[in-house]
Amino acid sequence: CLSDWSSDVCSSDLFTPVLGGETTNPTVGYSTQYGAYTRIGRMVNFSIRLTLSSISGGSGNAIITGLPFTVGLSNSPYASAMEVSGVTFGAGYTSISFRPLSGQTFGRLNQFGSGVSSAATSVSQISSSADIIISGTYMV
Repeated sequence: CLSDWSSDVCSSDLFTPVLGGETTNPTVGYSTQYGAYTRIGRMVNFSIRLTLSSISGGSGNAIITGLPFTVGLSNSPYASAMEVSGVTFGAGYTSISFRPLSGQTFGRLNQFGSGVSSAATSVSQISSSADIIISGTYMV
């Protein structure tokens, strides 16, 4: 950020992302738990890495909480690129994305595949050796 920009126009910092469940949160141990962002105007660019050392319990759709700003309206554009390991895909699903949810400070992990509708990833599909790396953008 340029030094002559005010902090509401441009800011950069770290945050703590947390793997959770939309119904109940799992108990998670991390060997890496990292989040960083840069905000320019209404656009937030972020990076997340969660490397798990353990996970138990929890239920519902897998979410990542702790985004640094509340996500804007439902029609706000978003984008993410991900690399994951230790996540079991459902039948027909071959990739995963992170979708920040409108009005929230969290996003959902969604699965995609050819010839199947997108579906949320369940907490139970994430193993104790999961490594989740996300680079994304959303509007506030």
